[in-house]
Amino acid sequence: GQLYYECFDYGRAEAALRTRRRILDAVDRRLRTAPTEPLALDKVAEIAGVARSTIYTVFGSRAGLFDAFTDDLWQRNGLADLTAAVQTPDARAHLRGGIHAACRMFAGDLLVYRVLFSMARLDPDTVGGADRVAQVAGGAVGIAVPVDPGDLGGDRITPRRRGRGR
Repeated sequence: GQLYYECFDYGRAEAALRTRRRILDAVDRRLRTAPTEPLALDKVAEIAGVARSTIYTVFGSRAGLFDAFTDDLWQRNGLADLTAAVQTPDARAHLRGGIHAACRMFAGDLLVYRVLFSMARLDPDTVGGADRVAQVAGGAVGIAVPVDPGDLGGDRITPRRRGRGR
């Protein structure tokens, strides 16, 4: 057997990652410095030092950019901690850990979360992945599931189905 070595230009891959990072940082910077203005991709491109077409090349679409930005925001602010906190079947530990982790997560970039939440509420079409943005900004509400009062005594919870009303 002959060994096959794939030729890969690590310099180009690193440059692509740096470009991606600059664009995500530009979105963050723009949301912080002009929270009441629409997020124009031309302005993001200018801040990042790239052409507008580069944003589309890297992220595919405006929605792709917002999805990548919210993913990055989650990762930077402790999504892993929030996910781990709500994995426990113990209702109290789930609720306490989830609230604690969500508060730390949102406190890490409160201004940005506020801007994203406002954008998603005021004009969901302009932010592309608006459902995802709303989840990020309002996600703390979703960490506690509705529970039947009789189930709080044990170490497991039984979520109610939404819409049954009690």
